[in-house]
Amino acid sequence: MKVRLLTAIVLLGAVVFAGSNWPDLLRPVVKTTDGEEHIAGQLIIELVPEMRGRVQVSEQDGIALFGIPGLDELNRKWGVSLIAPLWRRPTVDPIAQKYGCDLQYLIQFDVNQDVMPVAADYQNRAEVAYAVPNGYMRFDEVPNDPEYGRQWHYVNLGAAVAWGVAKGRTRVVNCVLDDGLDLFHPDIEANLWINTPEDVNGNGRFDTLPYPDGDLDGIDQDMNGYADDVVGWDFVTGDPIPMPYQTDEHGTHCWGITNAVTNNGVGVAGTTWNSRSMALRCGQGGGISIYAAIGAIYYLVPMNAWSISMSFGSATPYQPMADACRYAWESGLVLFGSAGNDGAEVMRYPACYEGVENVAASGRNDTKASWSNYGTWVDVTAPGEGIYSTVPRLVGSYASLDGTSMSCPLAAGVACWIKCYDTTISNATCIQMLHDACDSMPDPLYAQG
Repeated sequence: MKVRLLTAIVLLGAVVFAGSNWPDLLRPVVKTTDGEEHIAGQLIIELVPEMRGRVQVSEQDGIALFGIPGLDELNRKWGVSLIAPLWRRPTVDPIAQKYGCDLQYLIQFDVNQDVMPVAADYQNRAEVAYAVPNGYMRFDEVPNDPEYGRQWHYVNLGAAVAWGVAKGRTRVVNCVLDDGLDLFHPDIEANLWINTPEDVNGNGRFDTLPYPDGDLDGIDQDMNGYADDVVGWDFVTGDPIPMPYQTDEHGTHCWGITNAVTNNGVGVAGTTWNSRSMALRCGQGGGISIYAAIGAIYYLVPMNAWSISMSFGSATPYQPMADACRYAWESGLVLFGSAGNDGAEVMRYPACYEGVENVAASGRNDTKASWSNYGTWVDVTAPGEGIYSTVPRLVGSYASLDGTSMSCPLAAGVACWIKCYDTTISNATCIQMLHDACDSMPDPLYAQG
């Protein structure tokens, strides 16, 4: 996207954001014989609790070192060039410690190296709790006619009645983990969450110019480990401008479903009627890496977010991602994951992790969408066919898409509306209220519909 490119060029000589320890998440995606995918030449490892406080990352002759002899021996053996922590905040809260969030690291080595023997070597070390590939999870979207459906889903949800009872509150913050969003879309910008300490010119918006003309001064004003994160963070490239790459539209579409600016005489309405949403970019080109998704969760939880929408998945469960989801749930957030679009009775992750609501898709007649996954593990079903929402201005501003990818942010948006109605509500009570408000579905394939 031209705006992103020009901004990056201006900043290149002026501001340093994430430093040299941000991994290359644009490496090739490798597909294994069982169909699962991961980023080439990268592992995520979690160290055992006894290693807490012992890691001193350094570099010697091009090899990244932990400062732990046994691990450094393996790093030299496999030519590890980078060690990137998943937890970047200077302090660690007790729930994060409980799940070892601060003990998780990505290691990066030769892009052509098979990751499995490397993982086995690290897994055999007493210092390592587990070692897994940096899994790549595809978005659960099916493209459709951009004029089909518009916003029929709000009729089925009874949204007009709900909006008559309560509308969005700016202190209720929801988060869509996806491929970024068009920050300056006329139906998005006004509902962006603003990290006030980083808004250095104090105008309540994100100005992507170096200070004093804009907000980018390269200083981590709130000391959370992310400099200049006025509206969020790009976990792919390690900078504070989470705009989508070229024609990527998935994230902007999902973000708009949850929280497009409502009652502004422009475009479409969002489910929450004007709460606030962070801008987070975790992937591009059709999917995300678990490193980026986990990093985003560790970023947003301490920033007092309420909901997380995850419209992606794979059939493989990854322990670090499961730990991140449990950390978010126990910290008081609600999490939603898309069930998948295989049209089959199969489990998908993160939707099937503990603490995550598994969201399947329905059509206009409130029965299962033909392509939606199903099963007793589905928690809730939401409209997912012909959902009309925002897309980047570069590709037309608005479009209609199908997928459990669309159902997921819609369900998350309802949870945000519940929180706006009662800001004292807990995540467990909110989910129970969401279930209680659901209608039974006249479809035998959706036992939990």
